[in-house]
Amino acid sequence: MLIKGTHLIKLDPDDPDFRFQVDARASHFNTLEFRCKHCQKLLIDYRLIVSLEKLRLDLALTLIITSGYRCREHNAAIGGVRGSGHTKGRSADVATPQGMDTLAFGRRIWNYRKIYGIKRVGLYNGYQGKHGFCHIGIKKHLWAPDRWGDF
Repeated sequence: MLIKGTHLIKLDPDDPDFRFQVDARASHFNTLEFRCKHCQKLLIDYRLIVSLEKLRLDLALTLIITSGYRCREHNAAIGGVRGSGHTKGRSADVATPQGMDTLAFGRRIWNYRKIYGIKRVGLYNGYQGKHGFCHIGIKKHLWAPDRWGDF
């Protein structure tokens, strides 16, 4: 359900999943990828989907969303920062595409961020046996940097 007067889509846990539409065609992303892993609710800014779709088409690579929307409880439980873009549906973590270096992926996003409509990029190289990923946000924060990680 689109919240009137905003770009936000809100779904309850029992609402059916669907593939997003971008420019009158099906996008490569669906609502299931962005639901909170704790409560299965979804709040997502449609502009984030458009930005990720542009990135995906430009790279011609599959993008895997590792974290989309997070309810406040889930965000706190995993050590997310208070006021995170994830809790407002304006950020997503994207796994480094297979065959691509995390640093190269992050730099590509940062260098072309204006084309993609992206405002914030965080780079996380793999640690503790985890695969590297990039945090992508479409809203600037006054209290946080626009770019972080090993750029």
